[in-house]
Amino acid sequence: MFSKKLKSLFADGKNTLPICIAGFMHSGSIAAYFVAIPFILKRLGGSDTDLGVSLGFYFTAYPICCLLASKFLDRFNPKHSVQLGAFAIICSFAALAAIIILDQKQLCPINPVTLTIFISGFIGITTSMFWPPLMGWLTAGSEGRQLNRKLGLFSTTVALGGTMTPFFAGLLVENSSLAPVIAMIALTSIALIAISYAKKTGPNTIHSIDINQDTDCQKNVPAFIIMARIALFTSFMCMGVIRSQLAYWFKFELLFSESDFGLTILAMSAAMLITLNFAGRTHLWHYKFLPFISIQVLLLICMFFITAANSLLIITCIVMLIGIGRSFIYASHLYYGASGAKKRSGAMAIHETILSMGFASGSILGGLLSDNIGRSSPYYFGFAIVTAGLLAQVIIWASVTRKTAKVTDRSETAESWEGTSEGHGRRYDRA
Repeated sequence: MFSKKLKSLFADGKNTLPICIAGFMHSGSIAAYFVAIPFILKRLGGSDTDLGVSLGFYFTAYPICCLLASKFLDRFNPKHSVQLGAFAIICSFAALAAIIILDQKQLCPINPVTLTIFISGFIGITTSMFWPPLMGWLTAGSEGRQLNRKLGLFSTTVALGGTMTPFFAGLLVENSSLAPVIAMIALTSIALIAISYAKKTGPNTIHSIDINQDTDCQKNVPAFIIMARIALFTSFMCMGVIRSQLAYWFKFELLFSESDFGLTILAMSAAMLITLNFAGRTHLWHYKFLPFISIQVLLLICMFFITAANSLLIITCIVMLIGIGRSFIYASHLYYGASGAKKRSGAMAIHETILSMGFASGSILGGLLSDNIGRSSPYYFGFAIVTAGLLAQVIIWASVTRKTAKVTDRSETAESWEGTSEGHGRRYDRA
């Protein structure tokens, strides 16, 4: 049964298979980068703040370029954009490998930490040419449940790629700074090969979308888009803290190893994979307020209690719950943002911009807080940010609900009035 569904998706004539393979491979390379870069940077002589700035550069350059490209991405053939992005990412990883080799031989002419920070920003720039056109290409011409299924398939594939590499990246970086970078180059090269086998698609195909928004809860669509943007930003601020600072919390506060950290990230990635698969296979959560808020409350609780955990099992469970919350919010905004959008690559660019700005803010501020206040402070900062986001969303929802109730009351009053003899008489008089 499952194989038949896969065959039907891969035979839809819209390059689903090569797109998913490319997403899987590049997701694996980026996941390996996030696990390895804290330890690589530390060996190069970097501080907690340097790590936060490095990842912050990545997630600052990426959304800025996504935002700039959102206006004209759909004018170009998505295959060419993705190919160019993948090749540039490979060059970026190769530059990082060169920095490590030169530092090991003490031949690096410039501070290797500074170079690594700038390379991180360049990886962000090149990635903006990869993800938005790839996602826009996949979802072109789909709406409603079909759109949700395609987004679910792609998100699950990307999450699976992110699940496969963290533990192995931890093992590799535990013994060598260069080995995980070589693995990143290999994975992205496979992504480039896969997308090169896809059929060319002209830009006009991207615009030929049958707009067919969900009919349920139409009056609440604008509110959910705004709330989802707030939630995406705050959840990825927390993810920025986790992915930039948790490695040092593991290594220097809890005295765990690099592979322990990789194993925890692997467990989080597995939880994210399951959540994204569930969200893509069901539609009952669409435009439902309670599950959307509840998952953020779960994220709130986890950010508060993560520093209290002192065993690998407990902290892994907490990180897995954070991954579940992040994934559901990610899937929610991905669906709400793409549904009905004429320019899919542009819509995906906005999605990537918001999450990246959140990640960049969390990485930079988390590093500064860790260095200047203490290594537990970034997680309380995440708790405060999620709390503020929840309050803003409740206010938005209450405002929309109140307006909807007023409109409903007026409609019912008008209908009842028209049903009376006086109402009929007035209509006859006008006639």
